[in-house]
Amino acid sequence: MKPGVAIISSLIVLFIFASCEKETLNTGGWAKNVAFQKDVLPMFQVCTDCHGSGSNFDLTSANAYNSLIEGALVNITAPEESQLIKTLNGSAHSSYLNQEQKNIILGWINEGAKNN
Repeated sequence: MKPGVAIISSLIVLFIFASCEKETLNTGGWAKNVAFQKDVLPMFQVCTDCHGSGSNFDLTSANAYNSLIEGALVNITAPEESQLIKTLNGSAHSSYLNQEQKNIILGWINEGAKNN
């Protein structure tokens, strides 16, 4: 193989891999195909010290979904405007989850906030 062809081939392969996005993220920045029980609920374990049984927003495994929905913390028509997203991005709560985790929650809301 000629050196020029090898270099061009290498650049093409590099370009293809560099332009790939993570499969779970769509162009909106949120995750897709998110399951509440498997993907979202486990993230709330860091929240249960303050948001456990008896609190306004009980995020324990048994009560998290109902607390989020009945507490009007999710807005499926405007996911970015959900109180949950605003709270997670607010100064007091911003360090509990990383951006990828917040995108998973945003994706769950965007997909209708189903209890799946």
